[in-house]
Amino acid sequence: MTDKKDITLFHNYLLDFANNLKQYGKLWYNVYNLKYFVYDRPDKEKPYISRTIKINDDKMTVNLVPQTIFNKKEVEARYLGETEDDIFSFIMYSYSRNPQRMNGKDCVMITLKEINAIFKYNFKKIKQSLDLLSNYKVYFEYNKTFNGVLPVQFINGYVYDQKTKKTLVFLPPEISEFIYDNKFIIMNYQQLFNLKNRIAKLLYKRINITNVMNFENKVQYLRLPETICEFLKQYGIEYKTRYQKSRLFDELYCALQDLIGFRIIDDYKLEPILGLNKSIKDYKIEMYLNKEFCLKFSASQKGKQLLEQK
Repeated sequence: MTDKKDITLFHNYLLDFANNLKQYGKLWYNVYNLKYFVYDRPDKEKPYISRTIKINDDKMTVNLVPQTIFNKKEVEARYLGETEDDIFSFIMYSYSRNPQRMNGKDCVMITLKEINAIFKYNFKKIKQSLDLLSNYKVYFEYNKTFNGVLPVQFINGYVYDQKTKKTLVFLPPEISEFIYDNKFIIMNYQQLFNLKNRIAKLLYKRINITNVMNFENKVQYLRLPETICEFLKQYGIEYKTRYQKSRLFDELYCALQDLIGFRIIDDYKLEPILGLNKSIKDYKIEMYLNKEFCLKFSASQKGKQLLEQK
């Protein structure tokens, strides 16, 4: 049985961590880096999805489980998915442009109509996603000794005004601070909202997270240290059969064409990894960034530390 003194010490450790995010600094980065979003529904036999996040030199396991949304006709169990990530991205973008405070709380005013215009989600779906972002519980395990629930990670609730059709969204102070410190990333979200392919969105965010700007290089490029399948597995996109892999690689090709079409990258290089029967089981990827895209935020990125953690 865990000693009460040990639990108190660990509780103090978590509080210390929460109060010194810039020193420890990885929990909210993991929110940004989609560690808590599941882009593809996992197999039904999996009760939860594990993610690993880093605190100082320690690692914490985060378990994501489907949580309940109540509809008028049915009860639905859902992870935070692509819809929630889109809406959360829009909230962060909106706050970066027009931060507000009300009763000592960080907040931003948005409209459901704006979200509908960009993502084509209906109002009911948007409200369900806001409910999920407000209440989603993130469970953690630490050193196989302590476990519990992390504090609110996304939004601190919202208020919808039926008359004005406006929605006031409240943000945890750590998220608003993260947005303030990383405006050079968030300001590029306007291009993100043009992308409809889920893999294109993930690659776009990875490009922005990774401060690839090296002003000695004429051509800016990003080579993912992991393979494509390893990269996508972090977000719940995991296909195993040959046919599934073929579909996944077709989707990857469409994503890369989207990034070229929106002038985010000019070109890319896929290095195949072959299986035992010489079929392609995976790829390494290198993306060559568009010069105009780089210039849009290169001045802001100059001198910024690498946000992506190896």
